[in-house]
Amino acid sequence: MKDTKALLQQLTDLNGIAGHEYNIKKMMNDLLEPNSDEMIYDNLGGVFGKKYSKT
Repeated sequence: MKDTKALLQQLTDLNGIAGHEYNIKKMMNDLLEPNSDEMIYDNLGGVFGKKYSKT
């Protein structure tokens, strides 16, 4: 639980005004990439980590 609170604190402390969310995008990428099989980025700045099933 302590890790979750610390992560939420880090995310809410990042600067990311509309149209300039680069810091948030970088942090989300760094968090998702190690646990994802594929990273997907959309034209609106969304970051998605895709995990494939083993079957």
